[in-house]
Amino acid sequence: MNADSVDVLGVRQRRMLPRSRWLALLGLGFAFVLIVPWLQRALWLTPCPGRIAGDCAGELDDLRWTFAIQTGLCIGAIVIGAAISSVGEVGRITGKIASWIGARTNWCISVTVIAAMLLPLAVAYFILDRFPNSGDEDCYLFQAGAFAAFRLWEAPPILGTDLIPFRTYLFESKWVSQSPPAWPMVLSAGMLLGIPSWTVNALLGGASVATLAAFCRRVGNPSAAVVAAALFALTPFYVMNAASYFPHILASLLILSFCLCLLPDGEIPRGHRLVAAGAIVGLLGATRYFDVLPLIPATLLWLTRQRRNAWPRLIGLLAAGLIPVLLLLMLYHYLITGSPFRTAYYVINTPEVSNIFVSLDPLRIFNGVAITAGRLVELALWTSPVLLIVYCCCLVLKFKDRKLAYYDLIFPGFVLAYVIYADFGGNRYGPRFYFDAFPLMMVTIVSALPSVTARLERSTDRAMLPLAPIACVLYLVGIWPLVLTAFQFQVFSRQEPFRLVQQAVTGKAIVIHDTSSGLGMHDWDLVRNPPSMDAAILHARVGTDVGALRKAFPDRSIWRYSRHDPTQPGQLIRVTP
Repeated sequence: MNADSVDVLGVRQRRMLPRSRWLALLGLGFAFVLIVPWLQRALWLTPCPGRIAGDCAGELDDLRWTFAIQTGLCIGAIVIGAAISSVGEVGRITGKIASWIGARTNWCISVTVIAAMLLPLAVAYFILDRFPNSGDEDCYLFQAGAFAAFRLWEAPPILGTDLIPFRTYLFESKWVSQSPPAWPMVLSAGMLLGIPSWTVNALLGGASVATLAAFCRRVGNPSAAVVAAALFALTPFYVMNAASYFPHILASLLILSFCLCLLPDGEIPRGHRLVAAGAIVGLLGATRYFDVLPLIPATLLWLTRQRRNAWPRLIGLLAAGLIPVLLLLMLYHYLITGSPFRTAYYVINTPEVSNIFVSLDPLRIFNGVAITAGRLVELALWTSPVLLIVYCCCLVLKFKDRKLAYYDLIFPGFVLAYVIYADFGGNRYGPRFYFDAFPLMMVTIVSALPSVTARLERSTDRAMLPLAPIACVLYLVGIWPLVLTAFQFQVFSRQEPFRLVQQAVTGKAIVIHDTSSGLGMHDWDLVRNPPSMDAAILHARVGTDVGALRKAFPDRSIWRYSRHDPTQPGQLIRVTP
């Protein structure tokens, strides 16, 4: 073999080597996408998908190995991918992508924001069927309807509690909801403007993602900000909550806005920004009372980094924004409960209910620690184990480098604060109590990237950095079919009594719900009647006296719905005289 032939063969081998590496990477990614959903079948394909522990979900012990194996799989895929990839080629492609995004940052953010609205809208319409999938969501809509009619409460219906849904109560001749007022007010504003209630969260989600991207651009690289916002918007944790009627999207938007008002860290913001920050905290408390508590450590850290002689002015301006909102909230409490110092939860039939879950009792805190572990497992499975691992590493690096900012304490603050709330939260889309601070995880990661890249000395380590977001995307591709299938089936199952009524009932009727339509839902959740009680079909709680119903509604037929075996179809039977 002559020298020319040897040279030609060497060139061909050098060309084939990168090709074989890319084929190996494609094969690795394809296998990863297939294995991820196979490992998570037990988590999603259940009557209560995506939930660990609780009344209708698997025990934490049953899924801990799934979580461990899933985490190992993600780490292994990144390490193997870095080992078989060409470091120089990966760096070159990553650099081109980053440069392309950096040159079109505004355009990329706009596309991400539009996607952050369209994805939840599609899920809300086609998967969740615009259905309030829990009693909590239905009570927000009930309260929003009252606000849209310029009322704080509704008049008690005939037969009292027999015809009202779960999470609403009769309190001193008032039919009221147990929830704080801010989120129902937002829904009611949508009603008055003609915006369908099922779209409001998705629209707020777009605003939340835009605010997240702006925040990340302030603290880190523009290209990283786009990637972080896109990953956030693609997670089932975001999309499912933005497709629901829960208030967590609004709460997360308020927290992000609060942080933006205090930026840049170490400089004294202008007066109007501090007043706005105080008002935002008040609105956050009127949305979810408990969310104000986890903000305290972060706010104190921010305050300690300001000049001491400026503290009175800073506190005064924050209070100037907070106090008016707080006074309005106290007025609402006074009108509803008779005292400005009682929260809306006081209307619950057992006012001491808050002590059931929120407690400083050592045993309760011990239970809260165990539940916190479960919440973090849920968070990893709803977003990706890679994201949680990267976040923890970034938080540690910022602490070691003494670069912790006040916003870095917000998510840990939520984790610690909710230790005293020893409950998973019933029907939910992921560990929903953490969602309000979830965007701050992305901010911490973006702000810590310089510390991360400074420590990447080996070529394999440098290759792992761009592979981490790719692994996150592949993980999401793997679990999304399970998420959509599971929740579509759950909603279809829970809507069964309403379908049976449409098929079997003609004319006006009342349906007594002897059981729920599926696991994880209280039978009272299905008693959803308009305050006017003039709907063609009314619903009544189990145990309602049939004679009283006939007397109150003589022109209506009466039916009973029951589904004692969740694996079998339910029955709708007419009650004969």
